[in-house]
Amino acid sequence: MNSNFSSNKFGHATTIYMGLQHADVRLKAVDSAAQNINSGFQNMPTVTNRPLFKAVFNAVVKAIDHGTAPTLMVMNGRRIVRASDKKYALVNNRLTFATLEACLEIRDGSSNDNNANRFSGRAPDGSVHVGAVYFSTHNVPMLMELRHYHAQRSLVKALKGKLVLNLEITSPLLVLDLSMHSASTAKFLKSLEQLPEIKQAAGSRPLSLYDQMLAPNDFSVSRAIGLAAGRFPTFDGLIAPTARTDLDNRSGDNLILFGETGQRVSRKLKILSAILFKLKKGPGELDFQNFEVVNKQVRPI
Repeated sequence: MNSNFSSNKFGHATTIYMGLQHADVRLKAVDSAAQNINSGFQNMPTVTNRPLFKAVFNAVVKAIDHGTAPTLMVMNGRRIVRASDKKYALVNNRLTFATLEACLEIRDGSSNDNNANRFSGRAPDGSVHVGAVYFSTHNVPMLMELRHYHAQRSLVKALKGKLVLNLEITSPLLVLDLSMHSASTAKFLKSLEQLPEIKQAAGSRPLSLYDQMLAPNDFSVSRAIGLAAGRFPTFDGLIAPTARTDLDNRSGDNLILFGETGQRVSRKLKILSAILFKLKKGPGELDFQNFEVVNKQVRPI
């Protein structure tokens, strides 16, 4: 293990790794069972109910217009995390401030992307495009997202080749508030469920927009909400629960910041530090390198 990893000056790395060790030990049986499962990522979730997408999109736009949608001002000083693939951050096998910022670049706002994100991308008819970069409000949702998208459902292996950024919000962010910790989330979504056009689009099956927003194989509701909020320049983004949980049923919120493809959402953020992970030769072991960012200079620690 890299001796710097447990250093007090890099407590964020220690927190991630200790939680990772605990979680992966408990998930060994699940990971073993999943080895023979094709995760089906060739068929990523998408919008499957176009009438419901349209009804929710129009209802959220109307609610924002009328000032009835829940909002939150995320204040400066708040810490967030993001995991990115190292291919975006390494140039000639080196990290620089510019390459770290490349991990904050929007890549899903055009008509040519793979359209695989929950709250951003394009409408089914291609009429609306909203790009975004996804962050987590703490380590658990970030790690669970990584594990979900790994073919063998392994946290350790999912972190191989990943760069984890620790960031601070430097200016207040106005977001649509669908946090799992906010009482207004359920109230708002329940109010939408009562609208005749949404009931009609849902058909005869029982409807919970909260459950539909987090549906594992259908982005009809979540994409509609995200694209509706992204139409309004006053919104920096939205906050919403991750659809993933660990074996202790722990979850958390993701912070999604909007923008155009190619744009970097770094204007109101400051990168504090980074961890670069790689898999060691021993099974299930990670090696890592810590970096701090001071005055736009990246230094190994």
